[in-house]
Amino acid sequence: MWTTRGELVNIGGWPEATAAKPAPDQFDEVDHLALRPLLRRRSGPLCHKRLQQKGWSHVPGDQPGGSWSGQATVNLKIWSSWGITLWFMTTIVTTTGTGTPIPNPDRAGAGTHVQCGDVRMQFDAGRMTLNRLAQMGTNVSELSAIFLTHYHSDHVVGLTDLLLTHWVMDGQDDWPAVPVVAPNGHTTEFLDRMFSIWDNDLAVRSLHNGRAAEPKALTVGFDVPDTPAEVWASGDVHVFAGQVRHEPVERAVGYRVETPDGVIVVSGDTKVCDEMAQLSQGADIVVYEAMRFDRIMERPPHMRYIMDYHADTREIGRQAKQLEIPTLMLTHLIPAPGNDGEKQSFVNDVREGGYEGEVIVCDDLSSVTLGV
Repeated sequence: MWTTRGELVNIGGWPEATAAKPAPDQFDEVDHLALRPLLRRRSGPLCHKRLQQKGWSHVPGDQPGGSWSGQATVNLKIWSSWGITLWFMTTIVTTTGTGTPIPNPDRAGAGTHVQCGDVRMQFDAGRMTLNRLAQMGTNVSELSAIFLTHYHSDHVVGLTDLLLTHWVMDGQDDWPAVPVVAPNGHTTEFLDRMFSIWDNDLAVRSLHNGRAAEPKALTVGFDVPDTPAEVWASGDVHVFAGQVRHEPVERAVGYRVETPDGVIVVSGDTKVCDEMAQLSQGADIVVYEAMRFDRIMERPPHMRYIMDYHADTREIGRQAKQLEIPTLMLTHLIPAPGNDGEKQSFVNDVREGGYEGEVIVCDDLSSVTLGV
């Protein structure tokens, strides 16, 4: 998020807001305000640009700089008896894991985190996801929902770790259950069984602490739609699921996240396909799994089968060019790059596909922010 400080000119239905300011809890009802920014010389132009990007209008007036008027799709904090601070919410996309089933000391298992204000969504949970969230400063209690793309172990092996830790840390049993959103079929069947091997551990802990041996996870299953369909929402954040092509895996999906700041697509594991194009229409960021097919072709024939259901870097470039995607975040990198030169090879492949936008060959905890 970013902030600006300013003198309050008008809020909602309070025309004399500076003289009779509403209580802080009434700010939830605000749908319009006017603000006169108190700006340093250097920060002024940037603040004006950001206000314009948010759809605010400049109103000339007697005071230097005039004032700005717009919809209060912001969080408001009283600064003093005469002013406020605006906290403009942003959407932050972070790769919690960029690795594959092959262990890599620098790359956790597959995962992407999307945060919009207080809404925190985790997409897939490979090995070490919990640790990466801790590095981000995110507590498991803060997760709004977890989304699974499919049931391959490298995408779900960290899920039990997340949910068992959620139960262990919830000492007062006052945290809400974590929704786990997943396609019906093998993925939800995995969810039904995931705690069974921990029965003895849960029983002993329950006996010791007097709590029910029931980790709080709420399965939200959905049938894979023919076209992208909404599967979860919280406030202004909407998540859609769409089928992708990862055969022989059944019912694999990608996700499309729509926030007030823009659209993010998380591919999961897939070939470059028409279904991904449909899911990614109008997206600002696509988090795309990426494989360099030329390198895989150097392997013995019996090791090339993985090309059947992963996304070639050049094809990613061709599709992203056609869809005019502004930013590509490449993850689930095969083969895993170990230095800048190997990262650049991923970029070069995408460029050969014709794509000219931003390409980020992600490390764990690479991050892009929308809405700034």
